[in-house]
Amino acid sequence: MHNKADNTCNPMQKVAADLNRSIERRFNRLEVGMIVMHPSGKKVKIKSGCFLDPTYGRVSNHWSWNEVHEDGSLGAEGSGYGWKILPKDIIHYPSK
Repeated sequence: MHNKADNTCNPMQKVAADLNRSIERRFNRLEVGMIVMHPSGKKVKIKSGCFLDPTYGRVSNHWSWNEVHEDGSLGAEGSGYGWKILPKDIIHYPSK
């Protein structure tokens, strides 16, 4: 638990957050701005989300996206938990 009085975390929470960060790349390949194939078979652009909660390091893995039409325009919105991304599913990486 977070101690609001002195803004510190429980030591076990820090251990858990560090462990989650150490394994994040093994489980997460989604990034905001990516265009990937969704398990539904549709091409989607990731618009927001995260694998780990940036404040406490807890696993969130919740994302929002828009369907990408053939002409490149964005369509219906969707959201949900992340899915396994294979290299063949990645259509475009965001420019950094």
